[in-house]
Amino acid sequence: MTDDSICVTPRVHSRRRFPLLATVVGAAALAAAGCVPVKGGPPPAPGGSTQPQPQPREITETFDCENASQSWVVPVGVTEADFVVVGAGGGHGGSSSPTGDGVGGKGGHTEATLAVTPHETIQINVGCRGDDGAGVSGVTAGGFGGSDQSDPLGDARGGDAGSASTSRAAGGGGGASDVRRDGTAPTDRVLVAGGGGGGGNGLNTAGGAGGHGGGGAGTEGGDGSGGSTCTGGGPGTDTAVGTGGTGCGDSPVNGAAASAAAGGAGGGPAWDPGGGGGGGWFGGGGGGAHHTGGCVGCGAKSGGGGGGSGLAGPGTTTPDVNAGDGQITITYTIFV
Repeated sequence: MTDDSICVTPRVHSRRRFPLLATVVGAAALAAAGCVPVKGGPPPAPGGSTQPQPQPREITETFDCENASQSWVVPVGVTEADFVVVGAGGGHGGSSSPTGDGVGGKGGHTEATLAVTPHETIQINVGCRGDDGAGVSGVTAGGFGGSDQSDPLGDARGGDAGSASTSRAAGGGGGASDVRRDGTAPTDRVLVAGGGGGGGNGLNTAGGAGGHGGGGAGTEGGDGSGGSTCTGGGPGTDTAVGTGGTGCGDSPVNGAAASAAAGGAGGGPAWDPGGGGGGGWFGGGGGGAHHTGGCVGCGAKSGGGGGGSGLAGPGTTTPDVNAGDGQITITYTIFV
């Protein structure tokens, strides 16, 4: 039988006493002929429903430095998401050195895949780069980092550079970027990318470079150059804050240790102030400052701030990635 054949129900004779028998015999005859009676239209297409099936679509949402906390609400149907978290770099120190400024350290990189719950609200905190010290007289600000719930500049902010007695300040520390669940306190962090330390200040030679943020521990800030005995700030680690660097000169000013997740302030006020530490899981310490009464420069330069550490949870964290503002991206799949 072809597809366009007409199925004719065979006439089956039966006595009135056996109507059911006639129905059964008639159905059997139709089946033998390859016909299946369908009520209300043609049979469905092979494979079942003719409705189009939902198709997967990958979505990436990007969060940039806003100097404030942000949030992400998990869409309906999403149970897993990939997070890429990048910390902010530290600012460069101001210097008249022909060899350049004390370079700011770079922020770290952390990524992980996390199970999530539809309608869940997750706090997103993107670190901002520390300010450069060139042309600054006074304090150079560290960048925003962490949650703004208890500190408008963030509880994992970069440390300020020490106050400059000239118009060549050190660089501010970079802020950490992090992801928080079930709350907004530092203990609610599940992923962290540390910020870089700010570069130190110098006159005839560059100040110490800022340490890099990220990894299980950041890196130490660079010591002052040109025979300086000023040291850089210590890095944040996975268990402890970075220590402050040691100052030098006849009136030395030490850098400050980090305060939990926030970077420590660079040493100052001074002729050559220290760079600020980067924010992190634990922040980096501020660099030590050079100061000699009545002497500007005197061949000694300040230390850079230490880098803040990272936290990877189930993922990975690496240092020395990003010199600018931080960023967080979230990638997930929906079906449409």
